Amino acid sequence: MAGDDVANLVVKVDSKGVVDATKNLDKLNKESKETVKESSKLKSAFSGVKTAVIGLSAALVAAGAAMVALITTQATAAREAIAYSRALGVPIEKLTALGEASKSVGIQSDKMFDILKDVSEKIADAFANKGGEAVEVMERLGINLEQIAKVSPDRQL
Repeated sequence: MAGDDVANLVVKVDSKGVVDATKNLDKLNKESKETVKESSKLKSAFSGVKTAVIGLSAALVAAGAAMVALITTQATAAREAIAYSRALGVPIEKLTALGEASKSVGIQSDKMFDILKDVSEKIADAFANKGGEAVEVMERLGINLEQIAKVSPDRQL
């Protein structure tokens, strides 16, 4: 009975089968090494792309921040010019032109607007009080205080 449970297995291997199997294993090993090598190249390529994308992203963020700062600065300057225009009663176009002209001689626009405001206030004060340093200057220059008080600050200057 015990003999009935035992099976005989006979494997016949010839040298041609061993040689073919060895060649196939060598070929598979070589292809595996080539795949690892190509994977490494691909990884390096993607690493370079990753670095480029990170650099580009940083540049875009910086450019965006610069644009926001520029727009904010321009918007602030525009609001200030409009406020000066309203306060002085001078059209924004004339005020802007005066600001640009003043820059050509080294005076910033906001300083020019302050000068206009100061001159206008001095003339208004002189006209209202019939005295002050503006009256003296006007008299020396031969300028009629009543006439100059009626014109806009850009014309007064």
